[in-house]
Amino acid sequence: MRNIFAFAVFALVLSGSAHARDFGVVMDLSGKAALAGKKGAALDLGKNIVVGDVISLKEKASVTVVSYQGCEEWRIGGPASVTFTAEKPEPEKGSKGTVAKGRKLPVCYKPADVQASSHEQGGLVLMNKAVPQDQMEGPAPVEMSGTAENEEITKMRQAFSGGKADNAALMTLVMYDLQRRDMESARPYYAELKRRAPASAFVKRMGAEFGL
Repeated sequence: MRNIFAFAVFALVLSGSAHARDFGVVMDLSGKAALAGKKGAALDLGKNIVVGDVISLKEKASVTVVSYQGCEEWRIGGPASVTFTAEKPEPEKGSKGTVAKGRKLPVCYKPADVQASSHEQGGLVLMNKAVPQDQMEGPAPVEMSGTAENEEITKMRQAFSGGKADNAALMTLVMYDLQRRDMESARPYYAELKRRAPASAFVKRMGAEFGL
């Protein structure tokens, strides 16, 4: 696991990050959807989304973006044009599509940034830190953290066993298990992602972890 643990020593609290303009990462998509105004910048699993990006979706298209702040899932359905603010995706006035908050994931993935570390491959694993409700100030902080398996991860594993795991769940399980240094548990989730999206940025980046 030469890449993922090379950067696993980095602890990140996103509110203080130098990359405050980063919003989140694409973790699922279907149908016709694209980054508006950015020629050649196609949407893909593992694609970084920054504040100010606009995603356009055709009828019946859908995109799931997970925010780095809090690992919160945003599910966007077309037809719509959505602009990402620092807080959330905002649909254009008149858009007929939907923007809904989904799961709060225990772990999410941020593509590696050469300016943030010396590692060009892999990504950063961001994990939610449990904070008592009465001590929370604003969005929940995000940092590297070793945690016991939570209910959401258990549900994702069960969905996978039943053949019903979505791509966001598969990406989450891969990163969760790799962060715990459990490559054998991560392997079947990665294999399914590779089957579904072999050319995706996430699959290509993580291939080195599995010796592929």
